This record gives sequence, C-alpha cells and structure tokens, in this order.
Amino acid sequence: ERLHKGLEVKKILSDALNLFKDVLECNDISIAQIDELNNIGVVRESTNVKKGSKFSLDDGLVGFIVRHRNFVIKEDLSKGNLVVFKKGVKVRNLSFIGVPILQEDSVLGVIWCEDHRKEKFSEEDVEALNILASHLSLVWQRAIRHEKIKEQAARDGLTGLYNHRCFQEMLEEEMNKGRELVLILFDIDHFKKVNDTYGHQAGDEVIKFLGRLISQTGIAARYGGEEFAIILTKCSLKKGIDQAVRIKDHLLKSEIKFKQLKIKITVSIGISHYPSDAQTRVELIEKADKALYRAKETGRDKVVVAQTME
Repeated sequence: ERLHKGLEVKKILSDALNLFKDVLECNDISIAQIDELNNIGVVRESTNVKKGSKFSLDDGLVGFIVRHRNFVIKEDLSKGNLVVFKKGVKVRNLSFIGVPILQEDSVLGVIWCEDHRKEKFSEEDVEALNILASHLSLVWQRAIRHEKIKEQAARDGLTGLYNHRCFQEMLEEEMNKGRELVLILFDIDHFKKVNDTYGHQAGDEVIKFLGRLISQTGIAARYGGEEFAIILTKCSLKKGIDQAVRIKDHLLKSEIKFKQLKIKITVSIGISHYPSDAQTRVELIEKADKALYRAKETGRDKVVVAQTME
C-alpha cells in the first residue's frame, strides 16, 4: 500500500528498499535497473553498493537472474568464488537471494538481498520477494509513465525545448541554490518578415533550427513566439557573453534550408547575471529583457549586457 502511493521513481525505489529489508529481515538489499539490449545493469538503490554502479549482465548472479528470468538462492557465497553483480567487487555477506522485476516479456530490474548468516533464505522468502517484486514492477512502470507525461508537459511542442512556465520554475530553482548564473534572452530579428516572405511553415522551420542549435547550451527554453532563453548555471558573466557571441556569430554563417529556399537570420541578445544584476527572478528577467530591447533599438544583430547599460 505504501509503495502504491508513490509517483517519483527515486522515492519509490528508496521506499521499496527500506520496506523489503524489513520484510526479509536481511543485512543488505539492492535494486538494479536492467538494460537487456546493451547487456548492462545499473544499481539504483542499495544499502551496501554505490548507487549508479554499472555492471555487465555476463558477470554474476544478478546477470544470471536476468538471463533465466528466475530467482537464485545461495546459502554460502564464500564457496566457489561467486560474483554477486560485478567482478572485482568483494562480497561481505554469505547468504544471497534475488528475483527479477518483470515487465511483460522483459526484465525491468533485479532485487536481491544479502545476509551475513549462512543459509538465511528459504523458498518462502522467494515467494515473498516475488510478490514484492511484482508490486514494485507495477508501481515503477506507472512512475516511468508519469515522468514521461510530466516531461512532455514541460516541453514546447515545436522545438522540444522547455516551455515558458517550466523555464520560470527552473530559473527560480537555480537562483535559490545561491550559485552564480547567466540569463540569456534573444529574439529573431524581423521574424514577421520571414513569415510574410516565406510563409509560416518556413517560420516554423527557423524556430526549430534555433531550438536544435541551443538545445545543448544549458537550460534552454522557448520563451515566447520567436523569443528564446538560456540559463547558464555556475557560469561567470564573461563565459555567458562568450556563449552569446558564439550563437550570434554562428547564425551569421548559417543558412536554414526550407524546400528550395535558404533563409538567413540574425538575433538580438540581452544578458543579465546573478547575483550582480539582480536578487530576484523577476528582476533578473527584466534586466535581460531591457538589454535585449536595447540591442533591437540600436540596430539588431548584437549582444547587449545589462551591466553596460548603466
């Protein structure tokens, strides 16, 4: 019942770890996520293994569970040089029990328990662990779907960048961390002319091109129609200016292909810096917006920094 209340994968796995450890009365417990296509597992939660540890499914007992879609019990891990999940990782326990977390015909994960006593686990424990694993599978799958829906709701449909609402939330979140950051706002120059000359489909292609261009530059968002925003976290003002100039200069050399057309565009960019320019999200956006307006007002195709406007 407690598991089924969860919606976030991380919390569900953490809760499962603590709950199942109590049920099985064991010293250690681990949950790994399985990628059968690439033959690897990743430890997501564990009481004795470093989270994020990757391992080959060819190495040990956990891989064996995945390949055979079945449970494994070992009464004494000290016999026969057994590997639990990864070669070279020393075993500190003696008893082992593990079951697959199944998702229809594939394996979503593996859950395994270890104990310092020999012959700790029985067939009854297998039954209990299988019941728990089947519930975990249902909840885990639901959480994955929930995260996908949440991610889609946070994205702009045309560019795949974060949307305006999500951008505002993320900017607030980053500023609350108290680390310096740079906010870049930019706007396509004469975008109405692009739409009027080449049509709205061509305009959409321009928007998509810009989305692809900035998608890896930081926390990138479509701020409005033809306006974009980038949050550069843990970034100095100088580095932020360099990034903005690179975007502007790259566009000068670029041609956006649409059908038989080659469209050229320029952008006007405004930059503000936290904490030197502002202490609040609203003020930081306002400063960048004023700098952007100044760039447009004074000839376009340029970068204006809020601090230079004083």
